[in-house]
Amino acid sequence: VVGYTRYTDCTDIINHATVTIDGNASVECYAGGAVGRLSSGTSTNIVNEATAIVTNRATSKSRFIAGGAVGQVSYVTVDGLHNKATFDFQGKISVGVKADGYEGPAVGGTIGMMHSLEKYEELYNAKNISLTGEFTMSNMNGALAPYISFGGVIGYVSYYNLDNVDNNSKQFVLETTATVAIGSLSSSNNHQLRLGGIVGRAYPFGGATNCDNNADLVWKADNRTFHGAIGGLFGHAGGTATAPSNISNCTNNGDIYLESTFGIRRCRFAALVGEYTSGNITNSTNNGDIHYRIQRTTNQNYIGGIVGDNYAGNGGSWGLVENCVNNGNMNVTLGRCSGIVATANSGTTITGCINNGDQINKIANGRLGNIVCNLAYNSHIINCVNNGDLDA
Repeated sequence: VVGYTRYTDCTDIINHATVTIDGNASVECYAGGAVGRLSSGTSTNIVNEATAIVTNRATSKSRFIAGGAVGQVSYVTVDGLHNKATFDFQGKISVGVKADGYEGPAVGGTIGMMHSLEKYEELYNAKNISLTGEFTMSNMNGALAPYISFGGVIGYVSYYNLDNVDNNSKQFVLETTATVAIGSLSSSNNHQLRLGGIVGRAYPFGGATNCDNNADLVWKADNRTFHGAIGGLFGHAGGTATAPSNISNCTNNGDIYLESTFGIRRCRFAALVGEYTSGNITNSTNNGDIHYRIQRTTNQNYIGGIVGDNYAGNGGSWGLVENCVNNGNMNVTLGRCSGIVATANSGTTITGCINNGDQINKIANGRLGNIVCNLAYNSHIINCVNNGDLDA
């Protein structure tokens, strides 16, 4: 419907026609089923109701952003943005670039990327965003780039507050079958693969309320992967330099399947947030089971029912996990696994949380717990209850 808008207000835009985009640009590409790129203005009720197929054939690209309804949203207040049809991403993303405050490649079932920049010191608001169609990746090939973000609804978010963002599809599957590893064990670049049922990466951002994932999340990796953050809601999330992120009243109802024939290291998995940095999560629930089938030796991987790896910010005052409930069971073989938080780094406070899920974990040597398995300096557990069995 629209390629690029700037300083405009977009209202009641609906696409009924099939869109096929063969991306081979050498510098950047913004691809969406209804709109390629929205910048500076307001957006109300944008809907894609027809199949969108996006193929990336370029061997190098500084920016590749693709979404089922909109490719990129920048400095736009959003109220109502939906993808009701199939979005199929094909091809490869072989090069990822971070420059000028922008993240690397991002692909989402509804929106590829939503962002502002820190220098503008403003958080934008986005609400009522959903995926009710299907997000598929039918022909992925070649190596995936570092810094890549895949989200069931939104690939990557920065400097936005989210409200009522839902993934109502049936299943979200990422198969990485490249022969080249994603990331490097010796690299200092963390989060080189970010995968989430709602958002792949939300960092830095203000927070999220009333967000639900109802899709099963499946990751099949036939290659080595380092520095991954994978979650039923958010792969990696966190606050800004001056304020914490706040996630509240959010729910994951989908099961999570993690399968690999190769070694995986330094990956953080969780039913809600894989890795959380400088943020608080309250009144949120997981109802999905976690299945972990990794065939080769792995290390430095964490799995949590609520958070996999939690880093408190601001001297420990931004690291609250409060009134959260895990009802999901875990069938894993992993040394660091817990029903609420796997690793609670310095300054984390876990209070008023309940674990009702059972854990089956036959690891030979590990640190297991149904509330937390690693509790670091100056961290606390207060008024928490475990009702789940541990079979180890």
